[in-house]
Amino acid sequence: MLSGCIQFGNNYSIHTTLAEDGSLKREITTAVDSSLILKNHFNAYEKTGWQIVRKGKSREPSLDSAKGKNAILEFSKIFSSIDEANQSMSTSPDATFKITAASESSFRWFYTDLVFSETYMATLRFSRIKARDFFDEADFMLMERNAREGKKRWDEGLAKDSVRQQQLTKKIDAYAEAGVKDEVYLLLLQLVEKKGLSRNWQDSLSKYKTRLFTGDFVDLKRSQALLEDTLKIPIQITEADEALAKSLTENLVVAYFDEFEHSITIPFDIFESNADSVAGRSAFWKSRAVGPQDVLMTVTARKINYWSIMITVFLFAAISSAYYIRKSVLISRE
Repeated sequence: MLSGCIQFGNNYSIHTTLAEDGSLKREITTAVDSSLILKNHFNAYEKTGWQIVRKGKSREPSLDSAKGKNAILEFSKIFSSIDEANQSMSTSPDATFKITAASESSFRWFYTDLVFSETYMATLRFSRIKARDFFDEADFMLMERNAREGKKRWDEGLAKDSVRQQQLTKKIDAYAEAGVKDEVYLLLLQLVEKKGLSRNWQDSLSKYKTRLFTGDFVDLKRSQALLEDTLKIPIQITEADEALAKSLTENLVVAYFDEFEHSITIPFDIFESNADSVAGRSAFWKSRAVGPQDVLMTVTARKINYWSIMITVFLFAAISSAYYIRKSVLISRE
């Protein structure tokens, strides 16, 4: 399914700015079809509190600007807390690119270490089919290298006819196909349950699961005959049901080919990170793709606690003064 039509999708630039009060700002920039204002993978819409600005033109001459394309879109939103950001971008069922953030502080008197991380949850994920059943650690390591170098890495791997790369591609094909088939099967099972049919009908659906999907396995209309004629299940698949099944491919598979560049800015100087580059308080990750595994980006910064230094100096001065005063008193008594 995938290896026969490998093509990479949209390119995004995502930037997160963490403020000292715990609030954060997310900015998403992309040069693609402006229809993303109405439908995108981030759940970033004006109705959900995002500001959306359309600027200039992208560098893609193939896009038709007369049809509202060839635009640079900027999405931005300020969240009062990390929890609010996670609620919007990691738990919403409408978000395909799920980004979850976490922050942890370690107080050490003279300084405080701040560890801030953001994780892109796997875009190629399914309810029951697990990636670990299809991929081993070597596969995940290869996917990580592919992700770091994006489209160039993938193309070079295929061009060289790398055995390891081809094996990985076949595994991704198998994983995606099994996952989408199972998601569509779950959709059919839900339709049977909503119809209020007995458990026997559900058992029949499970028994003939492998026969439900032939050819285009997300086309529910092709399963209608089997459901009615063979299984005798009194259920009618509507256009809305069919559209929902087809959207599984778009949301769970097509997003796999989207690439992004990510950056994080925090209030203090960064001294440790898994980023490709760091400049002062900002860390940068180059073009990547999210697939069957999560992508973690983390930074560690150190804040000098000047107030604790002042308290320490004051206490030291006070103790020293008390010592010399006491010593002076003892000498005077002698």
